[in-house]
Amino acid sequence: MVCSGTGIRKEFYLKFGTWLSSHGYIIVLFDYRGIGGSKSDAFTHCELSMTAWGKLDMTSVLKWINTHYTGFPTYLIGHSIGGQLIGLLPNNNTLDGVLAIGASTGNWRHMATVRKYVAAFMMHVYLPFTARFFNYIPLRIIGFGEDLPRKVAQEWAMWCRDKQYFKKWLLDGAQGNTSQHYFHQLTCFYFHLSFDDDYIATDRTIGDLIACYPKAIKKVVRYAPKYFKKKAVGHVEFFRSSHQELWPLVLQPLESVIQPDTVSNETNSQ
Repeated sequence: MVCSGTGIRKEFYLKFGTWLSSHGYIIVLFDYRGIGGSKSDAFTHCELSMTAWGKLDMTSVLKWINTHYTGFPTYLIGHSIGGQLIGLLPNNNTLDGVLAIGASTGNWRHMATVRKYVAAFMMHVYLPFTARFFNYIPLRIIGFGEDLPRKVAQEWAMWCRDKQYFKKWLLDGAQGNTSQHYFHQLTCFYFHLSFDDDYIATDRTIGDLIACYPKAIKKVVRYAPKYFKKKAVGHVEFFRSSHQELWPLVLQPLESVIQPDTVSNETNSQ
């Protein structure tokens, strides 16, 4: 089960998924509601949110997998937001393992380099302002992925402006949000892979995220692109075919589920 990053169509992961299927895995790709093939006028405004991506979309896809592929171990590969929202799935206890790639909290203050100020402008100015006029926030035109449904963008901006990111709303029930969450329910291995030129997923923001899963068996591995003779990998380049020599990095974490004693709570970097 491959869960996309914010504003990224499932087709972006197709070549990666095809490669992974050649190693014996059944790959399920899908679009969150309001994105790509799941963009529809049938959704009401209240159904189009990041919270709904986890509580409804990811939950339903995992349920479908468990129904159609009984007897198989089930893994979730979550890119960026796809590795964050797992705590909203009431059935996340059916997962045999999670591989998070570039997943982290999104507090702009803890991002790296001057680009964090670009993120601050997006979350404090651009998204709130454009949400006054558009049902879909124009992001593609400025190179920030797919256009996002208004409420998705508003919720994303609200989280990123807060020092605790989504913890206040999803874990602490702020502003009357009493919806259940299942972060403490995840007990499988949670392997985190990132690269040190990713200005969004930094040591601080990765640590903040994995702390939300206190019962998971966690391992964090962070590479320098130069280790693989790459100029840059950043937040999204890992999944491009130009970086396919990096894709074998996912095989060992997935195979560790078969021998769980090879996974421990630790942090490595190279």
